[in-house]
Amino acid sequence: MTAAVPAGSSKPADDKPARTAASGSKKLLIKKFTLTNGRVAASFGGPSLRLSLPDIHLTDIGKETGGATPEQVFSTVFSAITRSATSAVTDQTKQAGEAASKAAESLKKIFK
Repeated sequence: MTAAVPAGSSKPADDKPARTAASGSKKLLIKKFTLTNGRVAASFGGPSLRLSLPDIHLTDIGKETGGATPEQVFSTVFSAITRSATSAVTDQTKQAGEAASKAAESLKKIFK
């Protein structure tokens, strides 16, 4: 472990090692988390595709473990947002693929 050393000193201010950020983190219990009106922009080398995300509702974050660190809360929330964004992009891509297939079938009928 390292300890903070005041400028001009060759030894730590006290003999105790510095506390790491993780050991001093507070535990949190979030009963209800809601994200509404979320939007995501996705680009596949062309113009960006802007999509609305479905509302995200999370409950009891940290309840099972007696509390969650801020890092764990962030991870839980970010994972939910990532899943939602992935789903929105996948759905949009699927719909675009289906529309392209229908357009191709229409063109085949025209040029028969």
